Amino acid sequence: LAVPADVAHACLWLAGPHAAYVNGADLAVHGGGEIPARHLARRAPRS
Repeated sequence: LAVPADVAHACLWLAGPHAAYVNGADLAVHGGGEIPARHLARRAPRS
């Protein structure tokens, strides 16, 4: 998973000249540890 320094580097990059043509984009900074949405859905408790 991402650490705070990874997020800081992404922020610095976005604020710098290399990101001049970036607009309206989502920049996922998660270190590759994304959870698929199907795993986030709540399920009814089993009895």
